[in-house]
Amino acid sequence: MGIIALTVVISLGTGGSGASGNSESLGIVLLKILLFFVFVGVFGFIIYKLYKKWCEHDGKGMHRHAIMAFVICLLMSFAAEYFFGVADITGAFFAGVIISMTQKDQFIASKFDVVAYMLLSPIFFASIGLKVDGKAVASMGILIVVYAVIFGGFYMIFMRPQKKEQKRVQAMINEMEVGDTVLTTGGFYGVLIDISDEDVIVEFGSNKNCRIPMQKAAIAQVEKASAE
Repeated sequence: MGIIALTVVISLGTGGSGASGNSESLGIVLLKILLFFVFVGVFGFIIYKLYKKWCEHDGKGMHRHAIMAFVICLLMSFAAEYFFGVADITGAFFAGVIISMTQKDQFIASKFDVVAYMLLSPIFFASIGLKVDGKAVASMGILIVVYAVIFGGFYMIFMRPQKKEQKRVQAMINEMEVGDTVLTTGGFYGVLIDISDEDVIVEFGSNKNCRIPMQKAAIAQVEKASAE
């Protein structure tokens, strides 16, 4: 149904320029889609009966069934696109549905998997790549390079020094020991008298009667006791 909806949208996009032209195009598109389903029903029934009868009387090897199935897919793809304006892959899909109801469907599917993987899928994606505007890709590449240079400069000027400073402060905090002299972010000097996982207790004043617990993040500088 999604393919059918896409067919309608594409057909309207290439239809008449006026409002009446679009309405007429929509009616024609819907009529062609209806006729396509009638064609699938009639042609599919005939192909199914003929193929089933052929399978019952053919005894010359299985490889001919894969070739015949491939021919049916091509014919229905051509008919869908040329006569009904429906996407050719829709015709191929319904051809696969018809073939799946035959006795040789498993063998044919195994052969189609190999062909699709080795040949048809690469060609399909190559065709998509050929439709890509090379100038647009080049412009996009230049834009990506410009953004990469801007981001790289921003990282080197702002983010990298900040991360280095964070690492230095973290290493300093991890190396703190009881007895070290510290400078707090508030500008006060004190001596560490206790250290826990997240907090420290700092002793202030020469009389050593002011002890304040604080977070480690409040320590700005550390002077090792052994350096005194």
